[in-house]
Amino acid sequence: MIFFLFASIPLTFLFLVSCCHADALGRRGFWIPVVQGVFTYLPAVLLFLIFRGSSEAVYTTARLYFFHFYHDYFLWLLLGTLGYFLIHGFPKYTDEGGLDLFGFFTGFFTAVNLFELIFRTGNFTPYTLFLLPLSRISLVILATMLITKGFSFDGFQQWALFGAAVLTALLPAFSALLYEIHFPVLAWLVTFILILGAGGVYLFSNRSYRYRINPFQRNRER
Repeated sequence: MIFFLFASIPLTFLFLVSCCHADALGRRGFWIPVVQGVFTYLPAVLLFLIFRGSSEAVYTTARLYFFHFYHDYFLWLLLGTLGYFLIHGFPKYTDEGGLDLFGFFTGFFTAVNLFELIFRTGNFTPYTLFLLPLSRISLVILATMLITKGFSFDGFQQWALFGAAVLTALLPAFSALLYEIHFPVLAWLVTFILILGAGGVYLFSNRSYRYRINPFQRNRER
């Protein structure tokens, strides 16, 4: 169970990349962004501890929702995004640029999940062991797609997409809320809808164009 906490994001990353960009797996330097993401976590965790605020229990539904939104998703995504921009700047859109960002987030959020092992030892629940890492998978995929799309714009459109990427943290926070108010089945349902939706959109939008060619045309080309 603990293995799932830190292996789920890297395995998802490898699966999606192998489906959409299999030729990239063997490229020199492919794993560098992943390593950068892991090491970016080290200063980020210090900032997280400074800005996380109170960790006391919250009792109203709205406060509970925003507690999980801020502590489990938003703050980590914001710190990871800022870390990526500090290292890579604002690159123009390329497939390689998207893979670099995906790899960076993979390394960063894998380290974040390891943080959960240390700071939640003895307090593991189905949410922290399964729902949280699964929700972070959808967060990583959605943020990667929106930020990568933003690379191809300038000005307001670019910043709007970057902002939308960070605000995707609003979505998985619903899963946390449903679990906390004792609707675990709905929490699992929301989580799977998010991850299947995010993964499906990624696969659809990143498949090589040669797979989108009409099959009759492919046969003629042979």
